[in-house]
Amino acid sequence: SDDVNSKHLLTHTFPGTIIKIGINTAAHYRAENVEYTEDGMNFNVILHGKSLPFYIPIFGVHNVYNALFAIAAADRLGFSHEEISKGLKEYKRPRMRMVTRKLNGDITLIDDSFSANLNAMKAAIDVLVNVGGEGTKVAVLGDMKGLGVITKKAHLEVGSYGAMKKVDFLYPIGKYSQMVSQAALEQGIPPENVIHFEDKETLYQNLSNLSPGTTILVKGSRTARMEDVVNYLIDQ
Repeated sequence: SDDVNSKHLLTHTFPGTIIKIGINTAAHYRAENVEYTEDGMNFNVILHGKSLPFYIPIFGVHNVYNALFAIAAADRLGFSHEEISKGLKEYKRPRMRMVTRKLNGDITLIDDSFSANLNAMKAAIDVLVNVGGEGTKVAVLGDMKGLGVITKKAHLEVGSYGAMKKVDFLYPIGKYSQMVSQAALEQGIPPENVIHFEDKETLYQNLSNLSPGTTILVKGSRTARMEDVVNYLIDQ
């Protein structure tokens, strides 16, 4: 119910029941009191007239939406709150998808390197800002591939969003990500805090001395192989 694109779905001829989930607008299954914890998300959902707590062991409001779909399906199938809650708590994060880990030197790594698109980039930046808190926040962003005619618009929007969300350092890498740098600079990030890289070896030189308390996000399209950056940071 929160997604404006939902209105484009051809639902007027659908003969079944339409169930909506949401956070910011009215829905059959709506999350409330959404908050970050040390290693995941807490939120409440009203089920059968009661506001009941849930937890998922992964960061991001976008993952709360995913959980709401699971809650709605499970509830309609007759599972209890306890059963649904237990299932969500046991969720196993896939590799390279919003996986967080502590590195040497009090560095927090957010590995979301599996793939990227505009909305996913924004969601990952939101996680970086929330997890990073008052510490230094660094976003290493690879190209977003396969976007066709919206390629330029999408990369510019990511740069503007990173600046708006007060990411301290933006390190875009790749052909298209030059536009991320351009938009971030236009939005007022200091030039010394935005460095565009053509290759990973040069990027690594800038990642060799991260200050304690830094949180670093690594994300990009599958073909950008941003897991190379993740592996470099882990091996430091």
